[in-house]
This record gives sequence, C-alpha cells and structure tokens, in this order.
Amino acid sequence: MNSVRGSDSVTHVTDIIGNFGKWQLNICMFCTSMAIFSSFNNLVGPFYAPKINYYCTQLKNGSVLNISNTEEVCMRKEECLQWRFDENIFHKTIIDE
Repeated sequence: MNSVRGSDSVTHVTDIIGNFGKWQLNICMFCTSMAIFSSFNNLVGPFYAPKINYYCTQLKNGSVLNISNTEEVCMRKEECLQWRFDENIFHKTIIDE
C-alpha cells in the first residue's frame, strides 16, 4: 500500500484502505452468511405459530357483542378494539402477545 501524505493525492477511498483483497472477501462472506442464516430465524414465525380461533369482544362503535354468537358471525368491515383468543389448547402463544 502506498503511503499517502497529502490530501491532494487521494483520489479514491481505495488509495487509503487498499483494493479488494482476501480480507475484504472474508469480511463480505462472513456478513453475507450471517444475513442469510439470520433471515431464516426472522421469517420462521408464521410456521411456529399454531392456528388459533379468535373473535372480537369489543367493537369500535361501543357496542358489545353477544358472546354466544360471536364465533359464528363474520363482521370483516367493523373495526375491533379487543380480540379474544381461544385458550383451550395453549394458554399463551406468540399471537396473543
């Protein structure tokens, strides 16, 4: 690597740190492999989460639903403030949190 004495002779960043070599290749390969393997960990959530039944317990307009009919009624256009999840199999899941 050439020694750079004045700021006038520096034309590119590689004049200071050097060209792409074996150390830069090792660092790039390490960062790439870490990104690939950590993405598997981040994207596995939907596969770990079991399918849980849920229904709305409190609508945004203030009305309260009849609990006996909530599981059979589909109201996709009403906004819900609070959801109730089925806790027969699991007491807490990542969907609850």
